[in-house]
Amino acid sequence: MLRTENISYSIGKKSILSGVSAEFHPGEFNMILGPNGSGKSTFLKIFSGEIHANEGNVFYAEKQIRTIKTDELAKYRAVMSQQPELSFPLTVDEVVMMGRYPHFNFNPNKKDESICGEVMERMNLRSFSDRNYLTLSGGEKQRVQFARVLAQVWEQPQAGYRYLFLDEPLASLDIKYQQEFLQVAREFVKTGTVLIAVLHDINLAIQYADRGIRVSVLCPQSVQTGMTTPGPSAARVDGVLQPPEVARMVIEAMEAERFLILSHPQVQEYMQRKASSIDRWLTGMRRLRDKTYGAPRSG
Repeated sequence: MLRTENISYSIGKKSILSGVSAEFHPGEFNMILGPNGSGKSTFLKIFSGEIHANEGNVFYAEKQIRTIKTDELAKYRAVMSQQPELSFPLTVDEVVMMGRYPHFNFNPNKKDESICGEVMERMNLRSFSDRNYLTLSGGEKQRVQFARVLAQVWEQPQAGYRYLFLDEPLASLDIKYQQEFLQVAREFVKTGTVLIAVLHDINLAIQYADRGIRVSVLCPQSVQTGMTTPGPSAARVDGVLQPPEVARMVIEAMEAERFLILSHPQVQEYMQRKASSIDRWLTGMRRLRDKTYGAPRSG
């Protein structure tokens, strides 16, 4: 389990996060949703250990993150950042092998090579192995980076859980690879992994709830009536939510700067309705969006 307690973070006089408390469990597909600038990536950077909060604590199981050595944490916690930078002309298989760096000192052994081979096979990257990473398209680079972080935590640790954090992992992918990407993530969820992904698409959250995974959604929100509030910037809702309820909460969130955690393990029951009902719901969402923000410009 990953737990945050009263996380607050500011840059100068600007408050980015205030009192955010949350729990993320293995076996859940945790998604953090919200508009740009709402603090999603900052929150991820804090609980992954990239930056420190001004106030509050982060716990991996019962260990406070500040007490865990960086090289030790890297053996079971992998992070795919929003725009991973790589300026050297490495081959694809060399980039994927970078995920194994925390597991060896100088040279990879046969196990490291075998794991990278398995990951590249799973991600359909075998034909890319000798290609120069810098010559790849944005979507291809995204797939290689995902393979790298998978290689880092491919093995189950001897004790505890794996932790996989993804910041906007679908940004450059077409629909086919978005589905493949999330299917692989789903497989990890089922095998003792705490997975947290920063996304923008509520439809994907609902779709993967439909596949039998408990989804926790974290997003800025304003209406907290009837919700338990673990911190000034956080509210938690547990239980059954229909897709329209999820949509309503997300739409209402857009004008606020607080966080909402929704756990809706049985959304799949409502996604089994006939397609026309879902189409009407999506149409209603679009109308509400257009009414609130104006219709998107064409072209």
